[in-house]
Amino acid sequence: MIVYMLINKNTNDFYIGSTRDLFNRICHYKEEFDRGGTRRVIRKIKETGGWRDWTFIVIYKDEETCKEDLIRAEFNFIKSLKPNLNVIRNTKYLKGHTIFLDI
Repeated sequence: MIVYMLINKNTNDFYIGSTRDLFNRICHYKEEFDRGGTRRVIRKIKETGGWRDWTFIVIYKDEETCKEDLIRAEFNFIKSLKPNLNVIRNTKYLKGHTIFLDI
């Protein structure tokens, strides 16, 4: 399980996310970009000229972490690093269960 930062090297715009498989997540973002996706992070990538200045950085990795703990770790990074491209919510949904997070 990985928590990652997607950051623009020139503007310092960044997004924090989590995934089980970073390669698949990168492919997903690039496919969404090519399809004309409208999520905040995809729009910012388009506005700044495409992928050239963006990079993925792994900020947390633990193969033994369960999904719920990964979501909490991601949220803690969002709270402490304050990325400008994340939408902060106090709940996350996981397999039909709501995880309440302290903002």
